Amino acid sequence: MIEINLCVFLIICGGSLVLIKADEAFRCFNFTWVAPVLRHKNCSTVKNAPCIEPFLPTDEPPSPVDYEEYWNSKKYLCSAATGDVCIKYTFSYNNDIVNTSLFCGKAIEDKIIPITSGCYEQQVDGYILEMCACESRKGKKPCNISIKVQYSIVLMIIMLLVIFWT
Repeated sequence: MIEINLCVFLIICGGSLVLIKADEAFRCFNFTWVAPVLRHKNCSTVKNAPCIEPFLPTDEPPSPVDYEEYWNSKKYLCSAATGDVCIKYTFSYNNDIVNTSLFCGKAIEDKIIPITSGCYEQQVDGYILEMCACESRKGKKPCNISIKVQYSIVLMIIMLLVIFWT
């Protein structure tokens, strides 16, 4: 009798936990921002750049404050399917962002290897194409908001001197 009651209790509790966790999917930001000078063109005319709807109508790329607002309002989100990762694809020219798209998707290297994290960069006709992939955690903020951090060698030397000098 104790075994039956315990099983029923675990089934009821387990079912409740499944219902609570069902809404906590892997989420990624999902939108495209296009530089104002290109907004009059169709986004799909930008060579080698994904064109993910909806489009953000702002003059500047989203800031960390904007991402916080999108997360809190659950705006501009997609639910990642099995095997999907969060992707941020940035198309820039002369250190200015021309187009940036964030979305749920799959990335594959050499037509075989699935990419689950990291950034990849390619130069095409003077433009820099950067694709970053990451895996978000269930119920947590999407990971595809970060930007690649680049450090100058001068800054690194100064930091090392300060660390070892003291």
